[in-house]
Amino acid sequence: MSAAEGTPALLPTGETGTAGAARPARKGVIAERTVLVNIFTNWAWYLLVIASGFILPRFIDRYQGQDLLGAWDFAWSIVFYVELMALGIRGAISRYTARYRATQDWPSMNETVNSCLLMLAACAVIGIASVTVFCEFLPSVMSKASPDTLATAYWAVMLLSLKAALQLPGSVFNAVITGYERFDTLNLIRGIRDAAILVVDIVVLINGGGIIAMAIVVLIGELLGDLAKYVTARKLCPQMELSTGLFRASVCRTMIGFGGKALLRDIGRSGLYHMNLLFVAHFLSVGLTAVFARQRSLVMHLMRFMRQYAQVFMPTTSALDAQDAQDATRRLLVQSSRLGMYVTVPVVIVLVIMGDLLVHLWMGPKYIATGVLVILAVGHVLAIGQSGVYSILMGVDSHGWPALYEVMAAGVSIVMTFVCLSLGGGLEAAAWSIAVPVTIAGGIATPIHACKCLKLSVGRYFSAVLVGPTLTSIPLAVCLWLARLRFETEYGKALIVGLAAGGVVTLVVYWFVVVPRRLRRHVVDRVMRIGRVSHAR
Repeated sequence: MSAAEGTPALLPTGETGTAGAARPARKGVIAERTVLVNIFTNWAWYLLVIASGFILPRFIDRYQGQDLLGAWDFAWSIVFYVELMALGIRGAISRYTARYRATQDWPSMNETVNSCLLMLAACAVIGIASVTVFCEFLPSVMSKASPDTLATAYWAVMLLSLKAALQLPGSVFNAVITGYERFDTLNLIRGIRDAAILVVDIVVLINGGGIIAMAIVVLIGELLGDLAKYVTARKLCPQMELSTGLFRASVCRTMIGFGGKALLRDIGRSGLYHMNLLFVAHFLSVGLTAVFARQRSLVMHLMRFMRQYAQVFMPTTSALDAQDAQDATRRLLVQSSRLGMYVTVPVVIVLVIMGDLLVHLWMGPKYIATGVLVILAVGHVLAIGQSGVYSILMGVDSHGWPALYEVMAAGVSIVMTFVCLSLGGGLEAAAWSIAVPVTIAGGIATPIHACKCLKLSVGRYFSAVLVGPTLTSIPLAVCLWLARLRFETEYGKALIVGLAAGGVVTLVVYWFVVVPRRLRRHVVDRVMRIGRVSHAR
């Protein structure tokens, strides 16, 4: 079975504007297989990230305590601001690498690589200097922390920020690898690095080490990972040369201009979450920061997981846009969002009904904040489920307004969080301060903007995207709720029985409602063929 036959719901087809109309069939099949490999290896790597996110906090809490877990979370939130110094150009490097590779324009590729390498090295220095200044004000930011916790947080912030700074120039080689469409190789490097860091950090904790030693492990792992990426990039692109003489200011301006919109969105989206956590740490306590972060991490993992799904639609949309295939682009918009909701809604239902049990089994009862988790999960369902919308808008170069929406949402969220917490609000107030702006900006305003750009009825779009996923998830919700009632005090059993029963019911419903009839027939024929071969043997 070809990849094209196996993914009919994602590839717009019709008499005009088909995804493969502008290229030979076999070439299209190879490209689609590449996309599928990239998606599944991205998902495989991110499952490791999710596992690490579940395992490591538990060990930190057990061996270091809640306050130091909060300090660890706080340190990672500061890392985000150093990563912003990448200026959004990593995607631009990948894009231009792919272009110059196709045209075999090696001089331009080398100018791009060297210009970005030097520029990001300078950004790394600025980032470290900024964090050093910030750490001087750390006692004011973490005013509720004890002196020991404050001292530990200082070094954790510095070491993890140094890791992020060194990652900036190293990301150039990361982008070269993705420009060659070798996400499989990149994910292998990242997977080995992250697995090694996880194991060593656990060993450090068990043997009495603290979060400062863990941060050193992360820093060393990042250095080794960047070295592996450099070696891989040189093998993929033997024409790549490194020389300061190849620096071009004009190339830097082009890269910054291309990545500016993406940077603006990243500032808005990520700044919203990190400023919210900073305010929780300032107005409440480091311990409550850890509680809030655990609820938020469940939702963030779902968001990042769906981002791996969404990112594949930008190149597809770019090809359709080049062909002026607006009908196919409109179909892709609806199909990508509908499928995204089919994945997102069941997960959100699990978090709403079983989320507190999951947190209890994961971290213990002191980390349960049911109201916070429900608010965050429901408040993100529309934005996460429609993650593909932004990728499609990038494909047609209409993603400027959505980026501004994210910035405005961040501003509203920051004001809401500050006002609510300064007036005595708790964790639920902080959760509402995230949920409302995210829903409006990412779940409503951005899809409406996409519909207007593609001349699609807003009402028809939301009807097609929301009705099916909502109705088909009702059986899952019933199964989960019945399991909670039946095993009220047996958390593990309630979770296992509810997920097993609900999972089976959902798979059956999705088989008949979501999976296209042609694919169902193909799968049945393949299974029957395998059965006949096994029986003959």
